[in-house]
Amino acid sequence: MRARVREWKLKHPDRYRASQRRRLKERLRNDPAFQERRHEIRLLSQRKHREKRSAAYRRWVEANPERARARNRRWSERHRERTRAKAKAWRLANPEKARNLSRAVKAKRRARQRGAPGITTRRQLQARWDFYGGRCWLCGAEADTIDHLIALARGGSNWPANLRPACLTCNVRKGATPISAQRPKAVSPPLRNQ
Repeated sequence: MRARVREWKLKHPDRYRASQRRRLKERLRNDPAFQERRHEIRLLSQRKHREKRSAAYRRWVEANPERARARNRRWSERHRERTRAKAKAWRLANPEKARNLSRAVKAKRRARQRGAPGITTRRQLQARWDFYGGRCWLCGAEADTIDHLIALARGGSNWPANLRPACLTCNVRKGATPISAQRPKAVSPPLRNQ
């Protein structure tokens, strides 16, 4: 009997899968204990294979960046409140990273609006920030904005070499003034191995 069933399964795999799906749906509909147990099994499996699943998903995202962005955008739109709450919790838990991200986004937006060449990643921007010790390159005070050395209005780029931390007062005062007219009061950036 079992041999005949095995033969039938091999000859008709699509019909076999369809019958299994029908039975599963029927059982899920009628048996709440089975629903709960199936959910537990799924969670256990997800935990057990988390690394493998994460690696597979990362590979898929690298191979399909546009589809991944569209998928994430759709998910965010469907779960707007959840997304906002999660973002707010992250900002509260990581205030320094949130400030850096905000600076990078603002600098990138301004550069894009001006059509400036160059791309700066958050890591590159953080490296520039750390290089100057988070101090204004003009006066040495605590920096809170990003300054384009050659102003975007004068054709400056958004490459990391053109970005420096500045306090809001100095950045506004400097505006689009050329570098030759600047008189930095701050000491040059600290040397690494001192």
